[in-house]
Amino acid sequence: ESCQSTHEEFTAANEELLAVNEELQSANEELETSKEELQSVNEELVTVNNQLNDKVEELNKTNDDLANFLNSSEVGTLFLDKGFCVRRFTPSATRLLNLIPSDVGRPVSHISNKFIDVDPIAIAATVLRNLTSFEKEVETSDGLWYMLRCMPYRTLGDVIDGVVFTFTEVTRLKRSEEAMMEARNYAESIIHTIRESLLVLDPQLKVLSANRAFYETFQVAPEETENRLVYELGERQWDIPRLRELLEEVLRSDRHFENFEVEHNFPAIGRKIMSLNARRIDDQQRASVRLILLAIDDVTEQRRAEEERKKLEEQLRQAQKMESIGTLAAGVAHDFNNILNIIQGYASLLKEPGTRHEEVAETAGVIVESTKRGAEVVHQLLTLARRAEPRLEATDVNLLLHNLMHLLKQTFPKSIEVTLASNHELPPVAVDLNQITQALLNVCVNARDAMPDGGRLILKTQVVAGKSLQEDGEANAERYVCIAITDTGTGIDEKVRHRIFEPFFTTKGSGQGTGLGLSVTYGILKNHDGLIRVESRPMHGTTFRVYLPVGSSEG
Repeated sequence: ESCQSTHEEFTAANEELLAVNEELQSANEELETSKEELQSVNEELVTVNNQLNDKVEELNKTNDDLANFLNSSEVGTLFLDKGFCVRRFTPSATRLLNLIPSDVGRPVSHISNKFIDVDPIAIAATVLRNLTSFEKEVETSDGLWYMLRCMPYRTLGDVIDGVVFTFTEVTRLKRSEEAMMEARNYAESIIHTIRESLLVLDPQLKVLSANRAFYETFQVAPEETENRLVYELGERQWDIPRLRELLEEVLRSDRHFENFEVEHNFPAIGRKIMSLNARRIDDQQRASVRLILLAIDDVTEQRRAEEERKKLEEQLRQAQKMESIGTLAAGVAHDFNNILNIIQGYASLLKEPGTRHEEVAETAGVIVESTKRGAEVVHQLLTLARRAEPRLEATDVNLLLHNLMHLLKQTFPKSIEVTLASNHELPPVAVDLNQITQALLNVCVNARDAMPDGGRLILKTQVVAGKSLQEDGEANAERYVCIAITDTGTGIDEKVRHRIFEPFFTTKGSGQGTGLGLSVTYGILKNHDGLIRVESRPMHGTTFRVYLPVGSSEG
């Protein structure tokens, strides 16, 4: 029984051992499973740790980039928290706000700055209260200008956590703007000061602006002018076909026009004569037309004055012409007296009884020749006195002087010898025959008066090159026909010689001349683009040289 009992105990113990072994096996399996789970968790932790390290490295790079950007930026930047204490600032801000690294965390109100009349606290409070940006140009105590901007500081979670100030220097821009404004004011002052009317047109020929002279001259208001096509101004009063053509030429090519005269009738101000000048201003960068300046000069009164002057000059020439004829009257009367005496003497012979037929024929021939001489003198005087419109025609100067010499011989005292030395290869010149004859006669009459006891009057012609006269600064033609008039009279002293062409200047006694002869001669030659020069010495005679331009078409 004890053996049986022991066997049962062993059997029971064995079963317990088997049960424990099964439990151990089960626990071992659970441990293996936990080990695998720990290994998996460990792998996940290693992956997360690697990702975290990557993020940290990326964040460090971002911080480095941000730090380098802020440190290298010329824009001063200041970060404040909601209590307006310094959170961060860039090196560019240190000069403006007198910041040092230990100022981080200090209230910005404790830090001085270089700006004039700038309160950062007030600006930051306004920005935080309204959640809007603030922008203003501010000046520093050393004269620099900055664009101050302030805006809310927003986190990635869109939480307002302070403000950001930026300071961008705009001194050069400010100076440029001031210079441009000053230049604009200067230009506008000039434009509004000048008497000429001025229009500024855009490339579409719309009026951008006009000066005061334009509004006053044409009696229009700015609202009737600006932003309107130039052709539409004043109910299309400026729609002038030739003006349109010229402005379009200016637009198409880099051209300008000057002194283009337009005569137009304006209902408000009447008929006006205008001298127009236009010039294009280009945009060099864009290679396009920027503006067109159109200057309008009202020359109405000037042209009327010129017409009146021409009329007065013509009247003056006619009056002086009559004076010249008057100075010839004594010589004409003497010559006519001789002619009449001849006619009277031979007529008396015809009345005597017993006169033969051949004697009658000879006497009649002398009478006819004498009347021809008288008629020729009268014809020359009438031709000189005739009032006619100026007319340029090709003229043989030698023939002109030959006829003048004949007139002088008929009318000047016999004590004065008149001679002509002609250059027979003279080209023709385009002149008004009547006016040039008058001009030369004026010089010859002065020469006659300078020889009261007689003398010689020499007329001479030649061709001279324009280059030889360049020292005068008025010779523009390549060649000139020169007419030299030389007398052996009393001459002219230096003081008088400089005044002889002045109107009404004379050295003659009262009632012996008006002093208009040589001034009229000067005016006639000026109108012919000619020249007159004089050489003289007291008691050594005088030489006047008249230069008439040879036309370019002469061949």
